[in-house]
Amino acid sequence: MMKQNMILIDSNETEGIDFKLGIEEVTGQKWTLIVKNSNDRSSKFANLIRYIKYAIVPFGIFLRRNNFDNIITWQQFYGLFFAFYCKLFHVKKSNKLLIMTFIYKGKRGLVGKIYKKFFDYVVHSQYIDGYTCVANVECENYSSLFSLPKDKFNYVQWGLADFAQEYETKKGKYIFSAGRSNRDWQFVFEALGNSKYSGKMICSEENYAGKYSNLEVLSNISDEDYYRILSQAYCVVISIKDCSISAGQITLIQAMQFGKPVILTQSDGLTNDYVENGENGLIVDKNKESLLAAIDRLYSDPDLYEKLSKNGRRLFEEKFSNFRMGKDIGSIVRELGNER
Repeated sequence: MMKQNMILIDSNETEGIDFKLGIEEVTGQKWTLIVKNSNDRSSKFANLIRYIKYAIVPFGIFLRRNNFDNIITWQQFYGLFFAFYCKLFHVKKSNKLLIMTFIYKGKRGLVGKIYKKFFDYVVHSQYIDGYTCVANVECENYSSLFSLPKDKFNYVQWGLADFAQEYETKKGKYIFSAGRSNRDWQFVFEALGNSKYSGKMICSEENYAGKYSNLEVLSNISDEDYYRILSQAYCVVISIKDCSISAGQITLIQAMQFGKPVILTQSDGLTNDYVENGENGLIVDKNKESLLAAIDRLYSDPDLYEKLSKNGRRLFEEKFSNFRMGKDIGSIVRELGNER
């Protein structure tokens, strides 16, 4: 039986279709897209189920591993657990495995020690042929942290499906900010709170709900509501807490596809790789005065607003689509194939 090439993602089919087409164009091979959504974080129970899926789904793939030639996992834990089972049971290596969007964030206490031991056990195994990271600095950091060759890690810019055409986009009056991972929400709320600007903050920081009359805190909203709120915002603010840990790329690219100017605080994995100051975003120091001054600047300079808006949309189409990301991944897979 002829082996298949598999893409295992934890998003949805819409996200995966163009991505698959990009891979197929570069590799000249057919690929099977398998969607196993594990993104529900709406409650502690949902979060528990998410981690259980991370372990169970790869075990099913492990049992059928001889059916596959190349495996791409667009969820690192699907790939890590697949390699874990291969190493645990000492099976013969029969696949090329590429793990996408690799990221390691240390945890505290006993859980942190177990978490690090799991990574150390898996990442050095022969069953993983490469990783991709969404920031250049991550490739260097993880190579050093895990004592792996730097060429094991590949920098690939994030790509997203284009949802902007499905919503009516207009220049609203409120500031938009969103995200879970590594956000400095304290800075955002304290900088914008009680200012002359209104804001809609999509986050889980419920302790800020009602604290500032000009800022609305929204959580556990649908994708449709998320994009609707974004589509009608004036601009987008992103502030990263730990500059050495990559985060914020998705929110940035979503803003760009909707043509929303973005104001960001400095971050090694975001502003260095995805933003040219004054061209497709405004990079500011992390203080209240700098952030408010940047918002004032957008309001007082319509030409700058239009420039950032148009450049953001253009760059999204050129560099940050799922199809483009698929082509980049396809090039890596092709190189891995040449190493056989």
